[in-house]
Order: sequence, then C-alpha cells, then structure tokens
Amino acid sequence: RMATICVALVISACRSGGTNAALAPRATVTPCTTSAAATGPATLTVQFTVTPTVSDSQEVSVRLEGETMRNTIRVSATQPSQFSLAKGVYVVRANLPGYTSAEGRVALTAGCEATMAMTLRKGAK
Repeated sequence: RMATICVALVISACRSGGTNAALAPRATVTPCTTSAAATGPATLTVQFTVTPTVSDSQEVSVRLEGETMRNTIRVSATQPSQFSLAKGVYVVRANLPGYTSAEGRVALTAGCEATMAMTLRKGAK
C-alpha cells in the first residue's frame, strides 16, 4: 500500500500512515509530520554513510527524478544536503565511483520536511 511521504535528504521523509519499506530500497526514510494546511515546497534532507569513510572533499552524484523534473547534482559525501522540492513522487539515486549505489523513492507533500539516509559501501556497483 502507498503512504504519503515528506522527505529530507539524507534521505528523510514525511509520511502519514502505512509503511514505506517498499518505497526506499537501500535507503532509510524518517517520517515527519505536516499540517493539512501546509503549503509551499517540501524540504528533503539526504545524508550519506560511506564505508569506508572518504575525505571531506569527496562528492556523491545525486540524481533526482520527479514527475516534472530530472536533475543530477554533485554534493558532499560527508555532509547532509537539503533540497527544496515541489510536492510529488521522487526517485533519488546516489553514486560514488568504486562504491555500491543507493536508491530511494518517496512521495512528498506540500510543506513537508523529511530525511533520507543512504548507505554507500566500497565494492560492487
């Protein structure tokens, strides 16, 4: 069953009811709450756990794919990244050369603040 989810990227998400286990493979989504009257963009916070750790200058390629937008951006592998996004369903993919990729899917509602945590491990892609 589908849950309503707000996301903050590590990747954290807001949701109301249900389960999101099937929506966030290789990612952990943290639920958040929003009022029914919330408006404006959602905030998605994504945080990475990279094993073994990497230097502060290392960047992760993050692909955000929504119903009306697609964008790839490079962000710090060691610091949380925040994205301001319109409501909708998003697939988030993280890639770091030499590490496994991570992917999560989340449905954002207006004004939601959510977080998604993604783990990248040294090894196969």
